[in-house]
Amino acid sequence: MHRDNPCFRFVVGRPAVAAGMLLAAAGLGGCAASGSDLDSLTDNVTRLQAEARSLAAGPESDLGLEASRSLSTRAAGEKGSAAEQSLLEAQAAARASLAASVTQRYAAEADSLRRVAADAQRQWQDALRMLEQTEKVAGREARGVNRAAPAAGPSISLPAIPAPPSDSLQDPAALLETANPWKTAAGGLGVPAADVYGRLLDAVSAAQAPKIKPEPRARHIRAATWSLRELSHRVQAESLRREGQDALGRSLAFAAQRDQALWAMVDLERGMKDTARSDLEEERARQADREQKLYESLKQFEGKFASIRREARGTIMSLPDILFDFGKSELRREAELNVAKLSVILQQFPEMHITVEGHTDNVGSEEYNLKLSEKRAKSVLDFLVREGVTAERMELKGYGMSQPVASNETAEGRQQNRRVDLVIREE
Repeated sequence: MHRDNPCFRFVVGRPAVAAGMLLAAAGLGGCAASGSDLDSLTDNVTRLQAEARSLAAGPESDLGLEASRSLSTRAAGEKGSAAEQSLLEAQAAARASLAASVTQRYAAEADSLRRVAADAQRQWQDALRMLEQTEKVAGREARGVNRAAPAAGPSISLPAIPAPPSDSLQDPAALLETANPWKTAAGGLGVPAADVYGRLLDAVSAAQAPKIKPEPRARHIRAATWSLRELSHRVQAESLRREGQDALGRSLAFAAQRDQALWAMVDLERGMKDTARSDLEEERARQADREQKLYESLKQFEGKFASIRREARGTIMSLPDILFDFGKSELRREAELNVAKLSVILQQFPEMHITVEGHTDNVGSEEYNLKLSEKRAKSVLDFLVREGVTAERMELKGYGMSQPVASNETAEGRQQNRRVDLVIREE
């Protein structure tokens, strides 16, 4: 563009907002991009769409890609400033689609690593229980064994996810107000955001140009909203990446502590006399017999109401989320009858300790899911107490979404993860 062109003089004071202010000028009936500029912009949008199409993973990325395609098709039938506006909006939507794809991939990776960590935690618990059983018979405690679970890293609180752009005009000031927390979050997580935030400001500035017409203004607002969604996805992706790394670190720590407990158990057994080793075998056989009887008694609930399995840490009775209404923690009336029947069986095994564990899927914040899991576990525990199971032989734990047994990427997996587990074992 020539320096004598009035559009150049209009934007030269701030090169970073050239594209947005050129659009503002176009909205005022001023200059439009040249044919070569439109061809270059079209090529860039096409490249972005091709990359977004190759990476598309999930409804969020599909939403941006479809919007970008629609806008570029629209631009093909337009000329001058109208075509440029459609292409810049298509570009913003394609960028948001790409960012959403990255977010989705980190979400899947974090979900997988959380399952690995949860499995490692269960194996550590199994090993610890076997060690404690050996210590009981040996009459002494193994030293140097870490019995505390590795702590999870601090949770990251993010702003509310911005809604997709709509044809209704939005207040630019409100849009910036929504964007600022995401910009702050990006800074706190070390996410590069100057480029996307700059594009957002450019579009907002263009929408606020004097005497701008409604349609160009709406387009600038939509482009700004797509940039906001791109910014939010960048921040979400980094948050999920850190969650995955934290889960990986905990899985390695659980594995190390599992091995530590197993080696300590082996060392104790090596130091036992033959009589003590025989006593240990008899004790394990006796417990196995009682657990088998408990398992057989609980099998009547297998199916819609519960799933039953045996692990080293005890008999696990997993109660699905059909016990509760969505987002609620109170037991459904139809579930109370089965829990009452369960209490009768548990009273026949008074030596068994019961841990009531609440679990959720990953829909919602970590804090919300932790509280919900605790409330649901408490509802089951309180009902068992009312039905005669001694409170002293029970404990409650809420794990939120930290111990999935299936992928949260599918509806079926999320349903499996919404559960209350009863871990029943002899102390």
